[in-house]
Amino acid sequence: MNNTKSILITGATGGLGKDMVFESLKKGWKVYACGRNKEKIELLVEQCDKMIGSIEPIIFDHENITKEKLDNLFGNIETLDYVINNAGKYLKKEFESINEKDLLSIYKINVFTPLYIIQSLKGKLAKSKEPQVINIGSAGGVTETTKFSGFSAYSSSKGAISILSECIAVDLAETNIYVNCFALGAVRTQMLMNAFPNYNGGVESKDAAKYIINYLSLPRLNNGKTFVLNLSSV
Repeated sequence: MNNTKSILITGATGGLGKDMVFESLKKGWKVYACGRNKEKIELLVEQCDKMIGSIEPIIFDHENITKEKLDNLFGNIETLDYVINNAGKYLKKEFESINEKDLLSIYKINVFTPLYIIQSLKGKLAKSKEPQVINIGSAGGVTETTKFSGFSAYSSSKGAISILSECIAVDLAETNIYVNCFALGAVRTQMLMNAFPNYNGGVESKDAAKYIINYLSLPRLNNGKTFVLNLSSV
């Protein structure tokens, strides 16, 4: 087992994020698990108590955070190999009803804070031999994929994180930090169930998590790319 790798995962207390924490710990990695709910983070730490790797919780709310606050929260991290910006918010709302408050909320969580996190962790990632950042997007945020009514704000925010990933990869080229986006289709998480209550298909969260974490262990052959992981039309 490789005990030397370290990874920071946001949205770590449920669904895909939680499964990615488990997969990382199975590899013996040190996991910085980020979430906004103190009780859920504490429960996650308890559940991971006997796993091979180690876990350190970091609590903050994506919607109410600044880079300066993140700098303080991440202050004890010396070196970091991987970052997965997984925390996200979805919004299903009629187009005519979408307002500025809706847009600011969803863009803060899905776009602004991932950017601040990368800014804050840039120096720590640069100390790694093969640092990588993965931003979790959505197939709905990729051009010429199936779109669904009511998801204009959500899908456009995920389109933004996809393009942002490509741009940051260029901005950080001299630091050797690779940045890619995984645009997920129907992964069976609570968010998917909330968005499509009657949908019974999709990829199991634990399988998607295993795929993404295993990707980090492969030779780095892609940078500034968006990968669509989708087995269905949802």
